[in-house]
Amino acid sequence: MISGTAMRTKTGYVLLLTVVSFITVSRLTYCVDDGYIFARVARNFLRGQGWSFNPGEPVNAMTSVLWTLVLVPTTALGPITSPTMAVLFGICVFLLSAAIASFWAHSCTKRTGYLLAAACAACPTLWDSVGLETALEAALVAWTIVAYSRNRVWLAGVLLGLAILGRPDAGLLGVTLISWSLWRRRQILWQTPVAAGLVVAPWAMFAYHKFGSVVPVTLQAKTIQSSLGWWGQQPPFAVSALLHDGWPLVALAVAIAALVLAPRMSTRMPLGARIMVSYGIVHAIAYTVIRAPSGYFWYFVPLHLSLILGAGWGAIVLVVHMRHKLAASASRLGGLASTSAIAVLAIVGVFVLVTVVRGGSYRQAELYKQVAAAIKTRSSIGDRVAAVEIGYIGYFSDRPVIDIHGLIHPEALPRIARGESLWWLDQRPRFVVTHQPSWDAEPGPRGSPPEASASFVEEYETIERFGVDSAVVLWRRRSEQTLAP
Repeated sequence: MISGTAMRTKTGYVLLLTVVSFITVSRLTYCVDDGYIFARVARNFLRGQGWSFNPGEPVNAMTSVLWTLVLVPTTALGPITSPTMAVLFGICVFLLSAAIASFWAHSCTKRTGYLLAAACAACPTLWDSVGLETALEAALVAWTIVAYSRNRVWLAGVLLGLAILGRPDAGLLGVTLISWSLWRRRQILWQTPVAAGLVVAPWAMFAYHKFGSVVPVTLQAKTIQSSLGWWGQQPPFAVSALLHDGWPLVALAVAIAALVLAPRMSTRMPLGARIMVSYGIVHAIAYTVIRAPSGYFWYFVPLHLSLILGAGWGAIVLVVHMRHKLAASASRLGGLASTSAIAVLAIVGVFVLVTVVRGGSYRQAELYKQVAAAIKTRSSIGDRVAAVEIGYIGYFSDRPVIDIHGLIHPEALPRIARGESLWWLDQRPRFVVTHQPSWDAEPGPRGSPPEASASFVEEYETIERFGVDSAVVLWRRRSEQTLAP
């Protein structure tokens, strides 16, 4: 005979697996452009060309060492495809949801844990990040918290170190855990940061020796980017995160309402869930303080997961509060208890619907593939391509790339900081990929001064246009004989 607890556990994991599998299938053709940056570095590494986006140009531009290493054996099996990325991402989301459910493992509200884990697994912002390290880092963060809340401090440290290799900002979880230790235990559990340091140390030493810095160049590049052009016109990070898609504001309101009532309630959110919520808040504050660019929506995921947990638990607290207010009969109380479960299930359903509706390809991904194919047929191995979106174009053209925003070119950052948006023209790329209307730092009315755009047109010619209204344009440098004297 299977016990009632075992049956509920089995049913809970079936729910999580169903939600993740259903969304994964809907996202088989979707992959964020930056996902193919990781894929290209993994392919170069496998080819013996080192840790580089362009062969022969080693650079510490990967925000996730671990995600890149995950893609190395995957690349050995064949070219990386969008379905491959979606399946890997889905596995990480399932691990994340299982960890969140574990927060309630020893709670009388275990069913609530599975429902809230399913809501987190269906987070639209999370699934908009397919191809990136986002789910891997979130899963490692959640399992670190599980280990910490069970007093397995050495294991928590190992997982924290892996999370930092998954994405450096997971180091903020270390700050969060130290704060919790000081508050709850009046001591620092030194084993956790020591273990994390031992895990991170080999990569840190390699990066310092190879690149001269343990910090990815993308951190400096995006800090500069946040004050320029379109990026500089966006609201502060925390505001953008709350306004993204609209639902985070509603979630925040529910969570705040529950927070007001929570001190009166006998049932509290489990320790692991409280730490997860705290981490999301610390993460949002830190990103706001350093003025991180808010145009990268995947940065919102830690806060959004916190809001889902806070709002989901808040809905339950509000229902319990209603029970006390109404002083209802036992049958009525049972009905209200079921109402909380239905409310959370409704959140899951809405999130799944939104995520599935958003399915399909990543904005102009198919056009980028066409551009890459056109470049490959018109170029030789050493011809360089300048572009803003370098993932798809770089991976599928297999040509050297100049990132117009300088995310893989640390030597260009001082010039970009001075406002020299067309610094890349000095590199004389053979091909240039632009958008209509022009994006920041591209030749055109929005991207650069008129005189610079005129000079560009003199030196480059349009060879092909792609998509409706020529959304993407491929340019080629004119031969020296045709250039004006």
